[in-house]
Amino acid sequence: MRKVKTVDTNRISQSMIVLDKEVNTIYLLGEWHIENADLIKNTLDDLDISSIKKVDASKITYIDTAGMIIARKFFNKLGREKPDEENAAFKKLREFVSRFDTEIIPESMPAEKKPQNIFRAWIDGFVLFVSFFGETVLNIIKELFKPHLWRIGEIAKQVEQTGARALGIVGLSAFLVGLVIAYQVGVQIEKVGANIFIVDMISISSMRELVPLITAIIVAGRSGSSYTAQIGVMKITEELDAMRVLGFEPFRFIVLPRVLGLMFAMPLLVFFADMIAMAGGAFVANIQLSISYNAFIERFYEAFAMKHFYIGMVKAPFFALIIATIGCYRGFQVTGDSQSIGIFTTRSVVDSIFAVIFCDAIFSIILTRLDI
Repeated sequence: MRKVKTVDTNRISQSMIVLDKEVNTIYLLGEWHIENADLIKNTLDDLDISSIKKVDASKITYIDTAGMIIARKFFNKLGREKPDEENAAFKKLREFVSRFDTEIIPESMPAEKKPQNIFRAWIDGFVLFVSFFGETVLNIIKELFKPHLWRIGEIAKQVEQTGARALGIVGLSAFLVGLVIAYQVGVQIEKVGANIFIVDMISISSMRELVPLITAIIVAGRSGSSYTAQIGVMKITEELDAMRVLGFEPFRFIVLPRVLGLMFAMPLLVFFADMIAMAGGAFVANIQLSISYNAFIERFYEAFAMKHFYIGMVKAPFFALIIATIGCYRGFQVTGDSQSIGIFTTRSVVDSIFAVIFCDAIFSIILTRLDI
């Protein structure tokens, strides 16, 4: 090897990091372990990497996980995944450590890599979310064929928290939806003496569109935000890192139970809300239009087509999938401070509500085209 110019640091670090400026190559040498990890990191941080074109790690005689973490961060800083040259032991440990980064769990972008263009930033974020959403759907499909691996207890817990404990607020909101529709429609149809048709308006509009949508918005504000906050706290307290070290996949143990739990709970919430909304509508119809409860029920059986109920129920798991995925996705984006939890929790709710409304619009267009 030709004479090289070493980094101007102490004697220990000089024996581990050698920079040859003539060929723009950096050589990683010696033993990289936790005892001298801080020294190696400080030395690498002081390097001028602008001219480095090649990294040679083939002369490292020993490296542990702490040393590999430092090496990988240095490679990322250079914009590469691995060195140009490496020995078998280095490669084996590098590939082992890299396996823990294969899950699509988006991290906040470093400040120097954030795109300056707002539109570009939005596109990059959308691509990350689509990747996360696709990973979620693929894992759900895999779980369907492996019921023995289902975490039934955790899923049931999520159903209780997102479903059973939300019955009060969902029921009250649904009752008010039925009440408002009945009042607004009743004033108009009473002018033409078509009082009984209020049943048609309440049943179709509430069960097909309004109840699933309002329920999804409430769940987004209640459960979606809690998912973001829970995962964000787990990330700040380094529980996610501890799970990876112990061999537990955060995606399987955190994301999937929440997504599946909400997908099971949402149709039940929508069904419950449908019944309460109809009760609210019947109550107003009886008071304002003098339509008895028996007459209301008879007209409901005559005029209501079950397809409207089925459409509302079909929307429910799709809304749940969107809300849960966005909530978890935003949770993984939380950085290391409490303010970040508030920021991403707010984004989670806003994004979920927008996505649910957008999904409902897509359903309306498709069903209208199919004349359903």
